Amino acid sequence: MTNIHTTAIIAQSAELADDVEVGPFSIIHEHVKIAACTKIGAHSVIHSFVRIGERNQIADHVVLGGAPQDISYQGQETWLEIGDDNIFREYSSVHRANNNTEVTRIGNGCYVMCNSHIGHNCIIGNHVIITAFAGLSGHVEVGDKAIIGGHAGIHQFCRIGTFAMVAGAAAVTKDVLPYCLLGRDPVGHYRLNSIGLRRAGVNGERYKLLEKRMRQIRAGDKELHSADTPELELLNAWLTSPCKRGIHGFIR
Repeated sequence: MTNIHTTAIIAQSAELADDVEVGPFSIIHEHVKIAACTKIGAHSVIHSFVRIGERNQIADHVVLGGAPQDISYQGQETWLEIGDDNIFREYSSVHRANNNTEVTRIGNGCYVMCNSHIGHNCIIGNHVIITAFAGLSGHVEVGDKAIIGGHAGIHQFCRIGTFAMVAGAAAVTKDVLPYCLLGRDPVGHYRLNSIGLRRAGVNGERYKLLEKRMRQIRAGDKELHSADTPELELLNAWLTSPCKRGIHGFIR
């Protein structure tokens, strides 16, 4: 393969599409599968039991598929699955799952910025942005198009809803509602992610209905209401899904 630098080390059992590029001094271990048009920079490491989709950009010094940081882990085969069109910047890292009944999964079109970390068993949706130096503990779920601010820390088993935006340096210890901004000190929800929603075409009556529902939730009404829009339908499903940490309140 002419796209593999002569100093890179590729395990014999690794499966790389013909046009995958691997930079100098990078290491790809056994039981790795990398699809077409993916580019890997210098000094990166892809550990065993990793599947990577198409057109991913993996910068220098990235580590994917490392063993989970979990003292119960005994070295068994567990997996990290990565979709298409993702960007992993310098020194970011993602760990595979801590058991063989779950995986760590990253969707499509995500941007994982430098020095950020995604822990074991995390499930990351599509078009998620994880800003520099953010850290996600194990078993965190992040919905589509959510944004995690720089230096934010997410406690294990927390859920970050679709279109949520977490402020930089926020300490997130409970779930974050879809469509909301969360931040300040102490952290809490403080309004809808209005700019992100309108950019996504959620405006007019759809926006007003979502705004009304959030006012009801802020007042303590978490019962199911009619789902007249896709946003309300998703919100109902999110509110009825398992919640281990509770939900962050609103700033008064």
